[in-house]
Amino acid sequence: MAIINITENIYCFDKDCCRVYIIRNGADAVLIDFGSGGVLEELPAMGITTIHAVYITVPQRNHCQGLSRLPPGVPVYYPAGTEEILERFAVKPGNPVRFSLFPGVYEIPSSLNNPGSPPPKIQFGDYVISPLRIGGFMECQTAYFADSVNERICFSGDAIYAPGKIYAAYNFEHMHHTGTGQSRGVEALRLLRMARPDMLCPAHGEVMRGNTFEALTLTMDRLNQLAQFYETNCPEVPASHRIPCTKGCFQQVSEHIWMRGNIYVVISEAKKALLIDFYEQDDEHVRQFLKEFEACFPGTAIERILISHFHFDHWVGINELRKYADFEVICSNYLKPALENPPAFKRPFQYFPGIKVDCGYADNETFKWHEYTFGVFEFPGQTDLHAGYFAVIDSRKVFFSGDNFYPAQQWGGTGGFSSFNGGDPENGWRRSIKLLLRLEPEWVLASHMHPFMFRRADFEKRLDWTYEIVDAMKEISANEYYQLTFNQHIFKVFPYSQPAAESFSVEFTVMNPAKTIAVLEVTPVTPHGVEAVKQSAEITVPPSGRKSVNFDFKADKSVMKSGGMITFDITRNREYLGQKTECFIY
Repeated sequence: MAIINITENIYCFDKDCCRVYIIRNGADAVLIDFGSGGVLEELPAMGITTIHAVYITVPQRNHCQGLSRLPPGVPVYYPAGTEEILERFAVKPGNPVRFSLFPGVYEIPSSLNNPGSPPPKIQFGDYVISPLRIGGFMECQTAYFADSVNERICFSGDAIYAPGKIYAAYNFEHMHHTGTGQSRGVEALRLLRMARPDMLCPAHGEVMRGNTFEALTLTMDRLNQLAQFYETNCPEVPASHRIPCTKGCFQQVSEHIWMRGNIYVVISEAKKALLIDFYEQDDEHVRQFLKEFEACFPGTAIERILISHFHFDHWVGINELRKYADFEVICSNYLKPALENPPAFKRPFQYFPGIKVDCGYADNETFKWHEYTFGVFEFPGQTDLHAGYFAVIDSRKVFFSGDNFYPAQQWGGTGGFSSFNGGDPENGWRRSIKLLLRLEPEWVLASHMHPFMFRRADFEKRLDWTYEIVDAMKEISANEYYQLTFNQHIFKVFPYSQPAAESFSVEFTVMNPAKTIAVLEVTPVTPHGVEAVKQSAEITVPPSGRKSVNFDFKADKSVMKSGGMITFDITRNREYLGQKTECFIY
């Protein structure tokens, strides 16, 4: 049955992209969350003819994507602060990259009409309905309580899935270098526990009755443990020994290696310079950099800039620098598309426009620059789009590690871990840790002025961390395959943002982490003025595999709005997931 009786006058519609709860008062009803609106087809059979109000726990698509189907005049209450959050994450005309933010982090709806905050308290039939802003992965997430003489029922949104389980734990990864998102989730659960509900009704998962205190406590403990793993990838390891450096504008690391801010500088015997990464905010800062560079290295020309990864603070300023110097930008081949077209990728900490890359190198390829030979390696960690570079300089084996494994102290994030960034403990961090254990550099030259000495035991401990964090992720996962709970890129679209045109295409890709075949039905949902040539596609994905399909679109640029969002409605193995990923037309 699609409608489940929870308790007297409270029901649940569970055949949608989220659970929709129905509080009944005769022929009138209050709905908690709305999903795709499929609940509307069930209400007449229950004798419900009017909807008093709809309360949304989280302003995400799977909670409210079908609100356009709601009859006119029905009030919809969103968590207080929804409007400000959605404005913060909205695509701005002319700028397809959300500067320093996580794209799609909250799976925002395509539109919300006059989002009003819920009233402090209303009497509805036998129940008093009141909101409690609990925060968590989203600061405005709100739980709702229905109190009667005999019981207290909590509609807990996405705060908990089941005892010790979270539905979409990647939502807690709101920053790429701390465990504070998970800690905020613990605080949300603590607030619910303090409220002492008799019953927990989550937006995803089964109703929890009886000892809700125990269910919340178990989930808090597991989420708190996960926060510790997110906070650092070197637990129980003493602070690494930093490499002594001279003071000054350019700090000398060794005879031919210097650093300044987020830049390493290698000087050849021929007085030429290779820079690893470059970040100066604007033209004025670039000119100041060149002035200081000339003062420190008189007569030295910048010949090459080698980029470690796509985050803006490792390449912004290069376009301005080209006005004053003639050099090549080089990088690992698989970084090149993200550097040249940042909006095409659903990743945080980008900038617009990108930069021209003059030369790329394959994984494990080497190149010579003057007396030095550099090895190029795919080096995923903080983000999947990351490279590392190995060389022998001043008779020492050095590895330029970018933002992986920094800062050198124990409790500083050490480069961070986040699914939104493409981070992955199994396929990312573990691979890179094993690479360093194989190469055994003497020095790890991490970004942000954190060069430190390599200690094998530290990286063996980090390797242990990749197994420990996967175990913790599996323990709290709502799904048998933890990647479904933790990988925000299970479904992805490329390009993520592109300019409006009369016709354009996007590639939809799905990853299947399960050991069984996954069958998906995918339907694009388009904004006004955009039409999909192919209305839907069926995709069969082998176990542990991935599959892609192209969707073509036609657009009427005269009527479509700038910043239009296309979403993709997904059913997987007959389970309706809702609109799970998006792309933008600007």
